[in-house]
Amino acid sequence: QLLSQYEQQFQDLGTEADDISRDLFRQRLTRQLSARQQNDWISWDAVLRAVDTLIGEFQVKISQPDIARRPMQWKRIQNILLLAMHVLIPPLRNDFERVRVILGEPDEEDLRENRSPNYLQLTQDGRMLLVLNAYKTDKRALSAGYDGAQGDFLLNHARTVVRELTPDPVLNKYGFRPNLLRDMIVRYQLASAAVFGTRNPKAYLFYDFDSDGVVTPVGRDALSKRLGRVLKKETGKAPRAQLLRPIFLSWFSQQGPSMAERDEIAEWMLHTTETALDTYTKDANYIGQKRPRTMEPEETGEL
Repeated sequence: QLLSQYEQQFQDLGTEADDISRDLFRQRLTRQLSARQQNDWISWDAVLRAVDTLIGEFQVKISQPDIARRPMQWKRIQNILLLAMHVLIPPLRNDFERVRVILGEPDEEDLRENRSPNYLQLTQDGRMLLVLNAYKTDKRALSAGYDGAQGDFLLNHARTVVRELTPDPVLNKYGFRPNLLRDMIVRYQLASAAVFGTRNPKAYLFYDFDSDGVVTPVGRDALSKRLGRVLKKETGKAPRAQLLRPIFLSWFSQQGPSMAERDEIAEWMLHTTETALDTYTKDANYIGQKRPRTMEPEETGEL
């Protein structure tokens, strides 16, 4: 009897897994949104309007001499900057945990000790570089010398990404403003250093602080929640970093970009052009519609 119950449960599990697989396959084939994506989906135009409003707020508040002494307002400024990091350049994944601003050349031992594989580098000639050593598709585990016990990342490996925050014709065409992001980061760091000084010696970009001003870098999950929270207040929806990618790419595809432009944007977003088209780009006809029940392929006549 126990064996019979086990076999039945196994069959039920297999049926459920098949249903899920068919549902995911249908979503990919029709570029249909998942239920979770439907819940938090907003248009990229709405994101841009929210960012424009928030940047105006940032510019006003960051100039106030006592802004960093008002904890809730300072966190608000941080959250606006976090959103800008996902919108003023092509949206990355949630790759900004423990990101620091480093003046001049980075110290690799210091980066390892403080678990900061990704950082912003302000060079001696005034350029700002976004350097990503650890991200989802970096394939670092395949690199020579990789040792998961040594901080779970490599520095300056074959797939390290370096992006300069400077005007670019393709980025400008599609509404990105990396030079504005650079200016916001510089102003933010100057204000932060003026108040926190030695209490943030590693110049973390996103951090919490206690009543004594002791700084703790914000973790990955908390950053994701912060991003959703700041958009929720402006738009009524709370998409997080991962959802901003298909939101942008679905809009981007509707603008009729050339293949060269698709390739450049895909390179910025750290995935292939094929991934952008097959996985992230959603069909506007399905946005806002109720998802149909899972059915066998033969029932639909679509597959």
